Amino acid sequence: MPNETKASGTDISYTTLALPKLSALDRAKTSDDRKKAVEVANQELEELRRVTSAFQARRNHLVPIGRLPPEMIAHVFSFAVLVDPVLLGIPVSPVRKMKQLVLGWIKVTHVCKHWRQIALSNPTLWAHLPCLSREWCKEAMARARPLPFIIQADTGSTWSPRIKAALSKAFSALSNTRVLDLTAIPQVLMSVIGTPISAAPELQVVRLSVAGERNLVSVFPQDVMDISLPRLSSLELINCHFQWSSSIYRSELLAHLEIRFFEGSQLSGDLAESQVFPMEQLLDVLQTASALRTLILVNACPPVPQASEAASVSRLISVPRLSSLKTTSFSLLAGAYLLAHLRLPAEASVLLRSTSPRSPRLPQVLPWLMTPCISREPDVRPITTLGISLTTGPSVHIVFTMYDVDMDPFSANAHTPRYEVAFTSSLHECQEQMTLLCTTLPVHSVETLILVGSHFATVSWWHRTFENMKNVRTVVQDSPRSAGQFIPALMVRMSSAPDGPVIFPRLEMLAYRSAGNLGSFATIEEFPADLRRRERLGYPIKKLHIADPRVDRVVRDELAKVVPQVVWRRSRTR
Repeated sequence: MPNETKASGTDISYTTLALPKLSALDRAKTSDDRKKAVEVANQELEELRRVTSAFQARRNHLVPIGRLPPEMIAHVFSFAVLVDPVLLGIPVSPVRKMKQLVLGWIKVTHVCKHWRQIALSNPTLWAHLPCLSREWCKEAMARARPLPFIIQADTGSTWSPRIKAALSKAFSALSNTRVLDLTAIPQVLMSVIGTPISAAPELQVVRLSVAGERNLVSVFPQDVMDISLPRLSSLELINCHFQWSSSIYRSELLAHLEIRFFEGSQLSGDLAESQVFPMEQLLDVLQTASALRTLILVNACPPVPQASEAASVSRLISVPRLSSLKTTSFSLLAGAYLLAHLRLPAEASVLLRSTSPRSPRLPQVLPWLMTPCISREPDVRPITTLGISLTTGPSVHIVFTMYDVDMDPFSANAHTPRYEVAFTSSLHECQEQMTLLCTTLPVHSVETLILVGSHFATVSWWHRTFENMKNVRTVVQDSPRSAGQFIPALMVRMSSAPDGPVIFPRLEMLAYRSAGNLGSFATIEEFPADLRRRERLGYPIKKLHIADPRVDRVVRDELAKVVPQVVWRRSRTR
């Protein structure tokens, strides 16, 4: 018999040890001989399987990962749990709606016996309950104990009895759960979390999201999860809500509260906003949340009373540890009304955004908008940088941003603002509203003014809007001609008197993100002439910073004749 044979086009070599046994199988002629030959072949195959397995195990120990201690490999597997989660199912193809199971990190148990033993015996991995079925949850719970569980499941906009049973089984273990993160359609979510529970002493994170119903906010009944959660530190609700009187908000360790509704959503059950979101109950929640650091309300601010006398601020509470307040609402009035009730620490970052396409009623809302500014203690660091951004289209999107940190003005976006207000205004109202804000804000301490847009600005508007900013030393713009008549406004006095005041009397540096049209002959003739006129008024520009090296040497030389210091890029100074 030859040492080699052909099988499916592949050369297979046999060792001399196997040849006699293979020959014995070939000599089986009778029925009894063939039966015995099959038994011998099975025994040999089993022996070869054990030998092969032994070789594979020893080979695996030779590769780098195989030499790691089991506890280190288990730690590596823990990252797989985070980046490759178990999924309830995904469509096999865009055409076929049938779904297939995605095992995620559990695939590591199929690699080798060693990995399987490590994965099956490590409770940390199984603490992320795979909500695939009731049986999967039960098995994972047994492997994960006594560690607290992590329940994460996103059923999308579909459901099945199997999914519902799995989620119900997982929720039944809430007393030993650390994280509850569920996304499901309202019926499934309400059915699961509506299950009566007596306690959840380990629960630290709750995230509930309603899928499939973008225009309807699910309001949970008062008795749903209305229990004490002593260790709850993070609560996030997306298109669903517990009434403010619920015990779920009363944890002394609650540090992160985030509620997001889709714009234009209606409350379920024909409930009135004033019943579900009363301001007094929200203030009660904030007053008892002594550890609260982050509050995010997106289209979830309490409504403002219709009658002007009812909208007065009769109660002011302190939120001593709050570091970030973000509100987004259709009307700027709602976020400002909440802000007016809060006394915030000086280091808190406040962002108010309005999504309404209409201009806000600034005279009514302005006293409330000023709350973070006027309530700053005298001994804290003042606001030193003011950013104003205007995006012009059919209307004007205005963003006022204030900072109290030292920074490179070109990289302001990399810093967290101390206070930011964003809203949309009409083209004919935006100038008046900007003037109103700039003359009301405590701008006496502003040293850096960052401008984006404002192409429409006239000389009189610049003088009227910024006459109170007497300490501004640096003005940052997109290019020398990007802010309307800003340069001409610098060159004339704000009154007809020979010694009348000028805008920005302490201004020393003009900074531009690009050179713009400085390279043109007309501009290079006009721009230095404007700077000389400012100098003749007794207020010279001492530094010009342009973060754009693409300018001819002739232009640089002309500007260097007028300004003592010209910086063309951050690493080169002339």
